[in-house]
Amino acid sequence: MERKNIWSNEDDKQLTEIVFRHLRNRSTQLKAFEEAAVLLGRTKAACGFRWNSFLRTQHTDTLVALIGDTKGRGRTIPVAAGLHCDTNIEGDKKPLAKVFTYIKELEQTIEIQQKEIAQLRNQVKHDGDRYIASEDLQTLMKIITNARRNGYLNQAN
Repeated sequence: MERKNIWSNEDDKQLTEIVFRHLRNRSTQLKAFEEAAVLLGRTKAACGFRWNSFLRTQHTDTLVALIGDTKGRGRTIPVAAGLHCDTNIEGDKKPLAKVFTYIKELEQTIEIQQKEIAQLRNQVKHDGDRYIASEDLQTLMKIITNARRNGYLNQAN
Protein backbone atom coordinates (compact mmCIF):
# COMPACT_ATOMS: atom_id res chain seq x y z
CA MET A 1 0.00 0.00 0.00
CA GLU A 2 1.46 3.28 -1.11
CA ARG A 3 1.86 6.02 1.46
CA LYS A 4 -0.63 8.84 1.07
CA ASN A 5 0.21 11.87 3.17
CA ILE A 6 -2.40 14.40 2.23
CA TRP A 7 -6.00 13.91 3.23
CA SER A 8 -8.52 15.45 0.87
CA ASN A 9 -11.84 16.88 1.98
CA GLU A 10 -13.49 13.92 0.25
CA ASP A 11 -11.31 11.46 2.23
CA ASP A 12 -12.25 13.24 5.48
CA LYS A 13 -15.92 13.19 4.53
CA GLN A 14 -15.88 9.45 3.71
CA LEU A 15 -14.00 8.60 6.92
CA THR A 16 -16.44 10.66 8.98
CA GLU A 17 -19.48 9.03 7.35
CA ILE A 18 -18.07 5.55 7.91
CA VAL A 19 -17.29 6.24 11.57
CA PHE A 20 -20.75 7.73 12.19
CA ARG A 21 -22.46 4.79 10.49
CA HIS A 22 -20.55 2.33 12.65
CA LEU A 23 -21.35 4.27 15.82
CA ARG A 24 -25.06 4.50 14.93
CA ASN A 25 -25.08 0.71 14.44
CA ARG A 26 -23.34 0.19 17.80
CA SER A 27 -20.19 -1.02 16.09
CA THR A 28 -16.71 0.11 17.07
CA GLN A 29 -14.50 2.83 15.71
CA LEU A 30 -11.82 0.20 15.05
CA LYS A 31 -14.14 -1.61 12.66
CA ALA A 32 -14.91 1.72 11.01
CA PHE A 33 -11.18 2.37 10.57
CA GLU A 34 -10.75 -1.08 9.01
CA GLU A 35 -13.53 -0.39 6.50
CA ALA A 36 -12.23 3.11 5.76
CA ALA A 37 -8.68 1.80 5.24
CA VAL A 38 -9.86 -0.49 2.46
CA LEU A 39 -12.04 2.18 0.86
CA LEU A 40 -9.45 4.98 1.09
CA GLY A 41 -6.36 2.90 0.37
CA ARG A 42 -4.74 3.73 3.72
CA THR A 43 -3.84 1.79 6.82
CA LYS A 44 -6.36 1.49 9.62
CA ALA A 45 -3.79 3.19 11.88
CA ALA A 46 -3.69 6.18 9.52
CA CYS A 47 -7.49 6.35 9.50
CA GLY A 48 -7.59 6.14 13.28
CA PHE A 49 -4.95 8.82 13.65
CA ARG A 50 -6.74 11.15 11.24
CA TRP A 51 -10.03 10.63 13.03
CA ASN A 52 -8.65 11.06 16.56
CA SER A 53 -6.23 13.91 15.87
CA PHE A 54 -8.29 16.03 13.50
CA LEU A 55 -11.84 15.00 12.58
CA ARG A 56 -13.24 13.97 15.95
CA THR A 57 -12.83 17.47 17.40
CA GLN A 58 -14.75 18.92 14.46
CA HIS A 59 -17.75 16.65 15.09
CA THR A 60 -18.07 16.78 18.87
CA ASP A 61 -21.78 17.67 18.83
CA THR A 62 -22.66 14.76 16.56
CA LEU A 63 -20.55 12.37 18.64
CA VAL A 64 -22.25 13.47 21.85
CA ALA A 65 -25.61 12.82 20.21
CA LEU A 66 -24.48 9.36 19.07
CA ILE A 67 -22.53 8.06 22.05
CA GLY A 68 -22.85 10.65 24.81
CA ASP A 69 -20.25 12.86 26.42
CA THR A 70 -16.95 10.99 26.10
CA LYS A 71 -15.72 12.46 29.38
CA GLY A 72 -18.51 10.67 31.25
CA ARG A 73 -20.56 13.76 32.13
CA GLY A 74 -24.19 13.73 31.08
CA ARG A 75 -23.98 10.53 29.06
CA THR A 76 -26.96 10.15 26.80
CA ILE A 77 -26.32 6.41 26.40
CA PRO A 78 -25.14 4.11 29.21
CA VAL A 79 -21.52 3.00 29.10
CA ALA A 80 -22.58 -0.58 28.51
CA ALA A 81 -24.32 0.47 25.29
CA GLY A 82 -20.94 0.08 23.64
CA LEU A 83 -21.06 -3.64 24.40
CA HIS A 84 -21.91 -5.83 21.47
CA CYS A 85 -25.47 -6.99 21.74
CA ASP A 86 -27.52 -8.65 19.07
CA THR A 87 -30.05 -6.22 17.71
CA ASN A 88 -32.37 -6.41 14.78
CA ILE A 89 -31.89 -4.32 11.65
CA GLU A 90 -33.99 -1.47 13.03
CA GLY A 91 -31.62 -1.15 16.00
CA ASP A 92 -34.01 -2.61 18.57
CA LYS A 93 -32.50 -1.99 22.02
CA LYS A 94 -34.63 -4.56 23.85
CA PRO A 95 -31.83 -7.13 24.18
CA LEU A 96 -29.68 -4.47 25.84
CA ALA A 97 -32.55 -3.55 28.16
CA LYS A 98 -32.80 -7.23 29.09
CA VAL A 99 -29.10 -7.19 30.00
CA PHE A 100 -29.62 -4.20 32.29
CA THR A 101 -32.67 -5.84 33.87
CA TYR A 102 -30.68 -9.02 34.46
CA ILE A 103 -27.84 -7.02 36.06
CA LYS A 104 -30.31 -5.29 38.40
CA GLU A 105 -31.79 -8.66 39.36
CA LEU A 106 -28.30 -10.01 40.09
CA GLU A 107 -27.51 -6.96 42.23
CA GLN A 108 -30.72 -7.52 44.22
CA THR A 109 -29.88 -11.21 44.65
CA ILE A 110 -26.39 -10.32 45.86
CA GLU A 111 -27.84 -7.85 48.38
CA ILE A 112 -30.26 -10.47 49.73
CA GLN A 113 -27.50 -13.08 49.97
CA GLN A 114 -25.21 -10.65 51.79
CA LYS A 115 -27.96 -10.07 54.37
CA GLU A 116 -28.42 -13.83 54.76
CA ILE A 117 -24.67 -14.27 55.22
CA ALA A 118 -24.65 -11.61 57.95
CA GLN A 119 -27.57 -13.35 59.71
CA LEU A 120 -25.84 -16.73 59.50
CA ARG A 121 -22.62 -15.26 60.90
CA ASN A 122 -24.54 -13.83 63.83
CA GLN A 123 -26.28 -17.14 64.39
CA VAL A 124 -22.98 -19.04 64.29
CA LYS A 125 -21.46 -16.59 66.77
CA HIS A 126 -24.46 -16.92 69.08
CA ASP A 127 -24.57 -20.72 68.78
CA GLY A 128 -20.81 -20.88 69.27
CA ASP A 129 -21.10 -18.88 72.50
CA ARG A 130 -23.89 -21.18 73.67
CA TYR A 131 -21.78 -24.26 72.80
CA ILE A 132 -18.83 -22.91 74.79
CA ALA A 133 -21.12 -22.16 77.72
CA SER A 134 -22.54 -25.67 77.44
CA GLU A 135 -19.04 -27.19 77.51
CA ASP A 136 -18.12 -25.07 80.54
CA LEU A 137 -21.32 -26.16 82.30
CA GLN A 138 -20.55 -29.82 81.60
CA THR A 139 -17.03 -29.41 82.99
CA LEU A 140 -18.38 -27.69 86.11
CA MET A 141 -20.91 -30.50 86.61
CA LYS A 142 -18.11 -33.09 86.39
CA ILE A 143 -16.12 -31.18 88.99
CA ILE A 144 -19.12 -31.02 91.35
CA THR A 145 -19.92 -34.71 90.79
CA ASN A 146 -16.31 -35.68 91.54
CA ALA A 147 -16.28 -33.42 94.60
CA ARG A 148 -19.46 -35.10 95.95
CA ARG A 149 -18.07 -38.56 95.22
CA ASN A 150 -14.90 -37.73 97.07
CA GLY A 151 -16.86 -36.27 99.97
CA TYR A 152 -15.75 -32.67 99.63
CA LEU A 153 -19.24 -31.25 99.35
CA ASN A 154 -20.74 -33.29 102.18
CA GLN A 155 -18.34 -31.88 104.79
CA ALA A 156 -19.46 -29.13 107.14
CA ASN A 157 -18.02 -25.71 106.45
